[in-house]
Amino acid sequence: MKSLFDRVSRLIERPGFVATLTGLIVNTVLCVFKLGVGFSTSSLALLSDGVNSLTDAVSSLAILIAVRYSHEAPDEGHPFGHRRAEPIAGLILAIFAGIAGFEILQAAAVRLYTGETVQYLGPWPFVVLAGSVLAKGVLSVFFQRIGERMNSPAILAGAADSRIDILISLGALLGITGAHFGFLFMDTLVALVISFFIFRTGYRIGSENIDYLMGKSPGDELLNEVRSVVTKHADVKRIDELRAHYVGHYIHVEAEISASRPMSRRGVHDLEEDVRSNIEEILWVDRAFVHVNPD
Repeated sequence: MKSLFDRVSRLIERPGFVATLTGLIVNTVLCVFKLGVGFSTSSLALLSDGVNSLTDAVSSLAILIAVRYSHEAPDEGHPFGHRRAEPIAGLILAIFAGIAGFEILQAAAVRLYTGETVQYLGPWPFVVLAGSVLAKGVLSVFFQRIGERMNSPAILAGAADSRIDILISLGALLGITGAHFGFLFMDTLVALVISFFIFRTGYRIGSENIDYLMGKSPGDELLNEVRSVVTKHADVKRIDELRAHYVGHYIHVEAEISASRPMSRRGVHDLEEDVRSNIEEILWVDRAFVHVNPD
């Protein structure tokens, strides 16, 4: 019992866990209210926003599990740790977004064909959507700060998704406002627009996390920083080869260098360790592999 309590306590201390748990709770509450009011009024704009919140809640649960496993220590089956767990969760988020976008698009097309309209709206749709805009605004800022601090693609994806959700809820608010004043078609048109927003968000998040999973190079800015750090060492003559790639959302660096003077085997080992240590001090570099070539 004590061991379980200690484990839960350690999880709660992690900002990534707190952020994703907060997202799960907020998205679940918003989903319940949006779908409940949406079904009672037949507002497709509100229902589509509710479906969007449902996918956010499911994705938050996937991210919560991923954040938990991404911090697991390396083991025999995963010698480089579990860093790819978070990009996988981000990819799941993208898949859910694509499914949700398609379902909303299909429902809107059917409604345009049949001519079905919303029922009496009343004040609740306006209250729910205004609350959603406020909640998602706070959540996006919170996610952005935590995601940047942790360099977490899953949490940053949640921040981006929250910002899109604000636009989606504002669009739904516009749609039900138009319907309230007699322009009933606006509710369905807004639902169509929302579906395209969801598709776009899913594509962007998916492509970004596929790059993480495929081991994309982090780009010239980081490589130049590595070159600067390596060549500052007094015993480094030149860099013969330098490569870097993502392992999850962290970076592994491989460097081959030449020494500026003849060295013993012990000296070569010390140089490799010094350069490796210096590279790993760079932000987001998880591991460096350094080899000294014979000159």
